[in-house]
Amino acid sequence: MAINMRKFEQNAIVNLIIKSIEKNLQLKQREVESGKDFKELTKMSWQLTQINKQRDKLNDDMQIIRDSIVKKVTTFNDKHGTCYRSNSYYGDISFEFDECLYRSSVEDYLACELLNSDSKVDLHEIIQSIAFEFTNKPTDD
Repeated sequence: MAINMRKFEQNAIVNLIIKSIEKNLQLKQREVESGKDFKELTKMSWQLTQINKQRDKLNDDMQIIRDSIVKKVTTFNDKHGTCYRSNSYYGDISFEFDECLYRSSVEDYLACELLNSDSKVDLHEIIQSIAFEFTNKPTDD
């Protein structure tokens, strides 16, 4: 025999059943939490939390050092007229040539040299002269 209920009555009964299930699971949870297995889990969780704190501290320290390296490489490049860069993740320092930085100036120098030079001047000499000019610029010491 089927019982006819209105929707709100069904919802009220469902809510009572859900509360009963929640209460039973909470009791079971308290029993389990007092056991050895759960204590091992909480110990592992605590260890992971401590490792995460150490990792965060190392990440902070690494970022400070990375920022310092980038600043020092920039200062070094400005002082010595060099083209070094640092890999901010690994800290590697390597030479990097930025062709675009020089291309326009070299083109201008070449045009001026070709216009001003005698027809007897060897193109090889012009190339060497311009290259020397750009690689031996005085530094601001």
